[in-house]
Amino acid sequence: MKKFNYTVDQIPYNINVEGNTGWGKDEILLNQEENLIKYSTFNDVGYTVTKFLPTDLLTNLRTKIVNHLNKFITPITNKSYNLGNIDSYHKDVNDDQHYKIINQIYHSSGRGIPTKDIDFDFGLIEDRITKICNYPSNLTCRMPNNIEKEFYIRIVRPSSNKNDANPPHRDVWIDRLKNAVNIHFIIAGNSNKSTLAVLPNSHIINENKILRTLEGANINNIKYQVPSVVGIDNDMNLIRPRIFKDDLLVFSPYLIHGGGPNLNNKTRISLEMRFWKK
Repeated sequence: MKKFNYTVDQIPYNINVEGNTGWGKDEILLNQEENLIKYSTFNDVGYTVTKFLPTDLLTNLRTKIVNHLNKFITPITNKSYNLGNIDSYHKDVNDDQHYKIINQIYHSSGRGIPTKDIDFDFGLIEDRITKICNYPSNLTCRMPNNIEKEFYIRIVRPSSNKNDANPPHRDVWIDRLKNAVNIHFIIAGNSNKSTLAVLPNSHIINENKILRTLEGANINNIKYQVPSVVGIDNDMNLIRPRIFKDDLLVFSPYLIHGGGPNLNNKTRISLEMRFWKK
């Protein structure tokens, strides 16, 4: 087993790796692929925190996300939540129940949840992301070659020893996630100790400066779908951008992100989406 180190907001963490690791090729992926933030004010750093939609629309969106989650949580736990108490979710489920809930949320929809499952105008979100990125043509949350527009819900329970959050990674090491832009919006459980961690400016780091896991490797006894960053040719010091209640984190999928456990005493529920050129 190999051990690698990194920090999030100067707090040290370890990654235990079983399996092979390797350095990438001499290439900057973003120079060869679609950069949807190239016209934005945050192209250099790779991410931004900005206002999202009007408060009434966000309350409506949050409520409908929680109601959707209840369809999967209630049959397993006999619990039903609202915006005021879903951040206590971790108190009512054990690990087996939690993983069963997650599997059922995504079982029927494959990779994501169809936007049609939520009675909300996701076109408003597409328009807002297009504007934030200052992109000259419309962006869509429909992945190329997909029939459905999709979104994801991330549930990250508190405690540094839970594996609900992915290790540091680049989404684009999965081919279908290339050429996009990502958003992270917190539904409940917001805290500067629980938000998504990012490595500023890392979207333009050469692949040959990044050591990552290879196929078959385990991180902390878990095999993740996307390869994990286990070291870079420099110190790996991630930060948690400060996100207030109605803020939105927008970032390049080429940016290294993840690896920050939820150190808050509440469950963090977040909406995560990706957008591509129409």
